[in-house]
Amino acid sequence: MSASIPAPAKAFYIYIDEAGDEGMPSPHTNALLYRDRPSNRSGPSPYFIIGGVLIEDTKRTAALKIMHEIASQLFKDPLNTEIHWRKLDHEKKDYVISRIVDIDFKLIISFACKAGMRNALHPPRLYNYITRLVLERANMQALSGGFYLYPVFSSRAKMSYGYLANYIRYALKTSLINPGPFKALAAAKLRYLQLADICIGAFGNAIEPNRFGRVFPRLFEPLIDKLCTKDGKIWGIGLKAYVGPLSNCGVAERWLSGLAAK
Repeated sequence: MSASIPAPAKAFYIYIDEAGDEGMPSPHTNALLYRDRPSNRSGPSPYFIIGGVLIEDTKRTAALKIMHEIASQLFKDPLNTEIHWRKLDHEKKDYVISRIVDIDFKLIISFACKAGMRNALHPPRLYNYITRLVLERANMQALSGGFYLYPVFSSRAKMSYGYLANYIRYALKTSLINPGPFKALAAAKLRYLQLADICIGAFGNAIEPNRFGRVFPRLFEPLIDKLCTKDGKIWGIGLKAYVGPLSNCGVAERWLSGLAAK
């Protein structure tokens, strides 16, 4: 922590998860080389999404209680079953969203439309860069709100969290992010990371068409008020896009344009 910044009185945790993959074809700007579910075309995911759920330390117990209640409604063995967005049917997704809005948290999402990116970023550069965009915005919240920030990641195989921590700290310069090692845990073992998975999964369903060519922004819309803002603005703060023109986002362009105007 910078010596010029007084020690904050509050602690916030940011639980970070992702959706999509880091794969990039050559040339990466050719949209026809990415996965397209309506046409049954395989390939890397067109989007890569990373999001963080910000929860004040004193409010984590109440958040955990609601997550346990949700699991009890969904599963026969709730204590040992992960809430994983991708494995839920539409009815269960709708229920989960209706419950998590009662949790006191804030949300930051950064995403890339790979075909719209100026340069190809191959692993782990894409993950590191999009994570940086999330933590930059979380750090802005920390600096303005006077709280210390503890990142917790959904663990990834072959990921160097030491390198990531050094990269983030070098990029931010002035930071209230915990100076210790970044923590990475299996999402199956931590309900807070499952909350992040729900939020990121719902956003993914809002922008990438399913096999019938449909997107479901309705699932994510109850979470829009959770997105961090600055001067009342969401775009660029709670929601950061690395997509080029929004027309690169296909059927999601109109919905995203609406969010960009908020």
